[in-house]
Amino acid sequence: MFNDTISNILTILRNGNAIKKKIVQMSANKITAEILHLLVSEKYIDQYISITVNNKLYFLVFLKFSKKNKMTILNELKRISTPSLRLYTRSNNIPQVLNGLATVVISTSKGILTNHFASFYKIGGEMLFYIW
Repeated sequence: MFNDTISNILTILRNGNAIKKKIVQMSANKITAEILHLLVSEKYIDQYISITVNNKLYFLVFLKFSKKNKMTILNELKRISTPSLRLYTRSNNIPQVLNGLATVVISTSKGILTNHFASFYKIGGEMLFYIW
C-alpha cells in the first residue's frame, strides 16, 4: 500500500485544527521532521517533540491558536504536487499565493524551504504545498 507522507501530515494538521485540538500525534520520519521544523520557524505551530511508544517514534505537535479569540493560526493547507502529478518550478517562477501572504513550501536540493528562502538562494524545486 502506498502512503503519501506529506498528505498525511497536512491531513492530521488540518483535522486537528478543525476540531481545535491543542496537540496532535503523527509518525516520525525525516520529511516530517523537516516540515515541522519549517512550520515552527514560520510560526504556524508552537513546537513539536518526539516520543517513543512501543519502540516506535512519534511526533507530538502543539498547534497554535490566537490568544484573543482562540481562532486558529492555520487557515488553509493545500497540497500542490501529488504523487501522480509532480509540479516543479524554477527559482524565477516561484508563485506568490495570496499576494505573498501565503507560504509555499518547496523541496529543493538544499532541503525543504519556503518560497522566500528558495527565491533568496535562487533555487527551484518541487512545490509541495502552500499554507496560510
